Amino acid sequence: MALKIARRASIPPFIAMDMLRAANERAARGEDILHLEVGQPGTGAPGPVLDAAKAVLETDTLGYTEAVGLPALRRRLAGHYRDCYGVDVDPGRVAVTTGSSGAFVVAFLCAFEAGDRVALASPGYPWTWSRSTWPWGRIPTSSRHPRCWTAWAGGLTG
Repeated sequence: MALKIARRASIPPFIAMDMLRAANERAARGEDILHLEVGQPGTGAPGPVLDAAKAVLETDTLGYTEAVGLPALRRRLAGHYRDCYGVDVDPGRVAVTTGSSGAFVVAFLCAFEAGDRVALASPGYPWTWSRSTWPWGRIPTSSRHPRCWTAWAGGLTG
């Protein structure tokens, strides 16, 4: 018996991952690559960060956190907004995710119901364009201005 494959399985791949793969292939061929495609640092962690991580790994118990993040981290993030921007944020309204893609999933699922219309900027963060409406079976449409550009692993079009 064949397993059913959901329509959601046909979501196009995240373009940044295609770009990362293409950049890694070029790097493997010896080309000099400056990675800017996925928003992660291109250098190792600073020494003090490594020392702090090592100390925590040697002394603290490892395990799962609460679904929305460690309470102490959520309080500190709320404090950062208070200290730096003068904005009072309830730590109970702070959610820590593993990256912006996870945050988009949480935000869209919390903010919209099936059938809601959602406007997305184009150009904009590429995840939102192809993935933000899939939980509701929506097909994103584009109202791109002709002078906008699109990036993909092969180059740029304008």
